[in-house]
Amino acid sequence: MTKPNDIARYLANWQKEIDGAAITLLTGRSVWYSGFRQVIIGLAAAGLVYGIGKLIGISVAG
Repeated sequence: MTKPNDIARYLANWQKEIDGAAITLLTGRSVWYSGFRQVIIGLAAAGLVYGIGKLIGISVAG
C-alpha cells in the first residue's frame, strides 16, 4: 500500500520538474536540464534540513 509520505515525495519531485520546465522560458536551457537541476536542489535542501535536525536532536516519530 502506498503511504502518504510516498505520495508527497512523488508530487514534490514532479512540482520541482514543472518549476524547472517553467524556468526554461527565462533561461533558454533544455527542459530536462532545468527540471533535473530543480530536483537536485530540492534533494540537497531536504538533506541539509535533515542533517540539521539530526545535529540538534529533533526527530519525527512515524
